Amino acid sequence: MLFLQEDRHNLMLKLSVLIAVMSAYLALTAVRYYGMIMLFVPIVPLVLSFFVEKIVEKYPRYPFWIQIPLWIVSILLPLLIALLGILDTVLLLTGMIQLTLVARPKGMKEYLYIILMSFFLLLGAGVQAPEFVVGISFILFVCCVFILLPIVTVVYGKDKQGRSISVPWVQLKQIFPAYRFYLVIFVLLNIVVGWFFIISGFLFMPRMEAGIFGRDLGAISRTGIATSVSLRGGQTIAISYTPVMSVFIPSTGIGPPIPQNQLYWRITSLPTYLGIQWRRWPLEDSYEPTSSSISFLGLLRAIQVQKNDVKSSILLEKRRDMPFREVIQDIYLDNIPEDGIPVLDRVREFRVRESGTQVSLNWDSTKDYTVSFSSNNARRLVYRVVSDLIQWDGTRLRTAPDNYKETMSQRDYDLLTQHDLSPEVQARIQRIVEGKETVYDKVLAIEKWLSGPEFQYTLDIPPLPGDHPMNAFFTQIRRGHCELFASAMALAVRSLGIPSRVVSGYVGGEWDAQNRSYIVREGMAHLWVEVLFLNYGWVPFDPSPLPDSNYFMRNQIIMQLTRWMLRTRMFWYQQIVGFDRGFQLPSFGLERFGFIKSLDDYINPGRKITVPSVGTVIILLIILAILYLLGLIWQVLWNVVHLYRVKTREVYLTKDQYEAKQLFKKLEILFEKNNWNVRNLTVEEIVRELPDRIPSLYDEVQDFLEDYNLIRFGKKPWDEKKKMYWWKKIREWRNKRYWKEDVGR
Repeated sequence: MLFLQEDRHNLMLKLSVLIAVMSAYLALTAVRYYGMIMLFVPIVPLVLSFFVEKIVEKYPRYPFWIQIPLWIVSILLPLLIALLGILDTVLLLTGMIQLTLVARPKGMKEYLYIILMSFFLLLGAGVQAPEFVVGISFILFVCCVFILLPIVTVVYGKDKQGRSISVPWVQLKQIFPAYRFYLVIFVLLNIVVGWFFIISGFLFMPRMEAGIFGRDLGAISRTGIATSVSLRGGQTIAISYTPVMSVFIPSTGIGPPIPQNQLYWRITSLPTYLGIQWRRWPLEDSYEPTSSSISFLGLLRAIQVQKNDVKSSILLEKRRDMPFREVIQDIYLDNIPEDGIPVLDRVREFRVRESGTQVSLNWDSTKDYTVSFSSNNARRLVYRVVSDLIQWDGTRLRTAPDNYKETMSQRDYDLLTQHDLSPEVQARIQRIVEGKETVYDKVLAIEKWLSGPEFQYTLDIPPLPGDHPMNAFFTQIRRGHCELFASAMALAVRSLGIPSRVVSGYVGGEWDAQNRSYIVREGMAHLWVEVLFLNYGWVPFDPSPLPDSNYFMRNQIIMQLTRWMLRTRMFWYQQIVGFDRGFQLPSFGLERFGFIKSLDDYINPGRKITVPSVGTVIILLIILAILYLLGLIWQVLWNVVHLYRVKTREVYLTKDQYEAKQLFKKLEILFEKNNWNVRNLTVEEIVRELPDRIPSLYDEVQDFLEDYNLIRFGKKPWDEKKKMYWWKKIREWRNKRYWKEDVGR
């Protein structure tokens, strides 16, 4: 209670520092390879900051000890640069300096340094990963600083000798009523000026989704095609509610535009079976009716579109002459998976908006109509897809011939019919398809068998043997997840000499009626089967039994929270990072002066360096003039605070006076605990009563009170050794056994 009553300004400062520091480390969590662990880094120093006075009292050498980790990092600086790189090393050193200052006793200079270090850490996070978390952290930091700076400016300062001075809360609250108006005006103007710079910077800054230095992935390119899916058991799969993408589908109807049983977001196919896993492998042909007209060498064509769309890459191809429904999908992909771009099958048009990233789109070389991508820094993607959602007709598919060996290459046929099912399992499959004459009826019978009551869908995967695990699935286990069911159907179909493969992607989606979009989550990842029908191409089948209808609805709070977070990230990516409308640099017509071109040359190095035009120089001079005017306004505000401080100078304490007062308070507390109230007594009155109260400590306590009187009221400098001596003495007095006996006499 004493702390809350008499040192309230210290509490306000410490809470503000806590928010400023945590906002910086919250921003660092957005950087890949840093992660959420960054939130735990400043916890210990921040906790120590609330008890630093008591720690220093008990351990006077604490300020020295706390600097040792910083010295170690400084000594190892060259090695750290070689191991971590310059940027990570700079952030490490900045964080070490800040946390050392946080855990030490602080004055005005230390508080300002802590604010500056938080800004540097925010800047380091922003240039690596301009995520919405960084934006939230920056707003939190700025709001905190607007409160922290006025408090530090008023409460802390220096006297003529350069020593730190402060105003205790008891004295501050006596003079606040007279000058509260000026302080409030200072804070409000501080906020207005600060937000002016923030909004101006947002409007004028070029949009770079990957950050100034690119994503933290650096220059390493990655191609989004997975190579395998393993078949392993003996584990439990946890449901993940993390959203993967939001899909807006234009429609004039009221309800969902696409039935749930048609929501299969295809990524890629895996045709090669190796006994315990499926792998990607290129085929010699696509076996699609229109494959001869499709180029598999790369991007079909690139076009320039509207100004607001900047530049788009387009994949365009008409598929087959089959009944289909054209479906337009505007997709926000929150985190590009390594296994490709999810789309409704069959895609014939694909557009991706370029927003500071370099993404190239291709038909994958495996000739399976997979849309692959290559990028050196893309993490999110906004794209439009036009798909032909084919209406498969069983009557037509029953007319497909079964002469696969005559129409396919021997290599592809062997690859697509390879299996390791035992004779026992094959005999069981033959009984299932007995009496079925067409390829379609045989495949449909196997699908119904696996979807029936003999097999159970579960996320608790039972152990599978290392050799021929699918034989055990058919004969013993008969339960598992989609990977096992899809594998079982593909192998069963192959055992009949019918080519098939498994396909990876997502199934289903939560319909959001308000935003007319589907939310697809990680837990909706799925594996299904494609069977080759000659003259028709690859036809999808899904043997996995439907899970519980409440599969994704058991935790409504998590569902709503993650949906809101996805919407927030969409807004950040599209409206903040991808902001391209309204009041921006081009609105001023500055391109006529060459200003935009010079700025673009700076942001996009590698082009020929040109001398700034006259218009560019004029614009820069105008900006400098505006900054000078803002500086004058700031100086006026500073004078208001200075006037406030001059008027209250008589109540300021030097650092020595303040520490002497703190020691005297410790002594007062000792007296009060032993039934001697000295709060209304002067030093002289306390000295007169000492012989009767504590005769055994009379000389030592009298010496301390004399020193206190000279320092507190005579403004005598306090030698550091003497100060440490009295800290130790008071702690020693507190632990003496005979203290209570002396006071009780």
